[in-house]
Amino acid sequence: MSTFVKRLVEKLQELNELPKSSNPIVYCLTHTYDLRPKRFYVEAPYSHDVFEAICAYIQFECSEMEETYSMDQTDVIEILEKFYECKKVKRAKAIKVDLYYNWECFCGSGLQSVECLKRSGMNEFFNKFIKEFYKIREQRK
Repeated sequence: MSTFVKRLVEKLQELNELPKSSNPIVYCLTHTYDLRPKRFYVEAPYSHDVFEAICAYIQFECSEMEETYSMDQTDVIEILEKFYECKKVKRAKAIKVDLYYNWECFCGSGLQSVECLKRSGMNEFFNKFIKEFYKIREQRK
């Protein structure tokens, strides 16, 4: 874990709510291991570092419920829209965020203990994704 990530997590732990940037920023979500690389765009009211922390937090929380399920960009965007005041947008000039790389950067950071990242009702959405995953998996057998 980098010093930057450690400091960011420490800063977020001191806050009661997530800091917002003055202007919305568009991010492009990707994933290192996409077999057919796709780009998904989302507009967020958060700086780049805070946005990356949110994405990692979402992935860590889902992983706590089911280790074998790996969220894709559409899952993450759905959570971002529902719980973090973000919105999916069409193609635009954007800052790239690789979900796999981002996950790795925040491993061991203590991010899951940051209170201002927690949202009531997120587990129900994770259950939906996980149930759909297992349903599709069973259909392929």
